[in-house]
Parts: sequence; structure tokens; C-alpha cells
Amino acid sequence: MTSWRMQLHPNFPGGSARHAAESLSAGFVGLDFKWDVGDLCRAKYEELPLEEKNQWAFAHEMIEGDHVLIFSHHYPFALARVDGPYNYVRSPVPEIGVWRQGTSSPLRIC
Repeated sequence: MTSWRMQLHPNFPGGSARHAAESLSAGFVGLDFKWDVGDLCRAKYEELPLEEKNQWAFAHEMIEGDHVLIFSHHYPFALARVDGPYNYVRSPVPEIGVWRQGTSSPLRIC
């Protein structure tokens, strides 16, 4: 089991706590990207922009049972456990707390 730290901080920081709460209460945590890199399971690491290479672990190293300490801005926000596999979401799905296109993993709040 590995422990991870994720900072949920969308491009519009005024909404980061709200989006973090909505995603976590729906049981998901997600990433968004400065550049659209698509599904990380299909992307080639060497072709990812330098700023996006640290996202690789989200799809390839994070596994069920791992703990994730979620930060909103620079403050601890929640402790969660990965409860399912990585999932690429092509478009926003507000009903499950996915507010942007990107990636998500199902989480269980500890």
C-alpha cells in the first residue's frame, strides 16, 4: 500500500474547495490538465508534456487500497482510500462530481 498526496486546485482557485467536496462526496477524485493529454492508459510517457509527467502515476501506479491525502489549496481536506481502478472521463459528468474532462479514480472516504 502506498500513500499519495493530491492537491485539488482547479484553474479557478475560488472554486477548488467546492469542487473537491463535490467530487469526494460522490466518491471520486480527479485530475485536470493544462494540455489535453487524453487517456493516460493510452498516452506514452515520453510524449507527455513535462508539466504532465507527474500525472502518469495516477493511472499506472495508484492502486486499490492506497491512501490519498487530499489537499484543497495548501490545507489538508480529506483522507481517502482508492476503491477502484483509474477511469478516463471524456466529458464532465456533474452527477458523479466530475466537473471537467480528465481522469478519476473511485475513492472511499476514510
